[in-house]
Amino acid sequence: MRVKAILLALATAAALSACGTETPVATPDTTSNPGATTGAPAGGGDRDSCLMGTWKVDVNNIAQQTASMIGSGAVGTGAGTLTVAFGSEMKVTYGNTVSMDMKIGDKTMNMKSTFAGDATSTNWKTKDGKLTGTMSSNNVTNSAVATVGGVTVPTPTSVPFSALNLSETVNYTCSGSNATISGSGVSWKLTKA
Repeated sequence: MRVKAILLALATAAALSACGTETPVATPDTTSNPGATTGAPAGGGDRDSCLMGTWKVDVNNIAQQTASMIGSGAVGTGAGTLTVAFGSEMKVTYGNTVSMDMKIGDKTMNMKSTFAGDATSTNWKTKDGKLTGTMSSNNVTNSAVATVGGVTVPTPTSVPFSALNLSETVNYTCSGSNATISGSGVSWKLTKA
């Protein structure tokens, strides 16, 4: 029973690491970084010019934050790519894996969630450090595999998952070649590609 509970917790946390739907995150503070913008429109419009372009998300950092949320000595690693492109549309492209390792008694459990596909928004907007809109297209998939002591164990057939959810409160900061997107779960650290 303990293994099933931990598997469900790991599957949920791994999925949430990509979409951000767990613990509320405080609004980013830009007072310590006077160059940071939070809603400066591009050319008088409703899209921050600082965000324009393609950004790489630090997937290893997402895995580490997820492990911290799980606790119990979990260690997270991330691999692959996760990108966010801002232009006439906002496009999030997933090609990443989040892995968690933790001890269960004398055995090691590994949970690996692989994300693939993309989601787009044609009506994304920025204002006052908030990123809003709807994801009009979403073909993102998630597959999960768990092993305990080297033996594959049943994983939830339906891992809770959605792409970055713009209908919830999503905060952002942007300064030069660095940005952060913070939903209600882990923060995405972005670097200009």
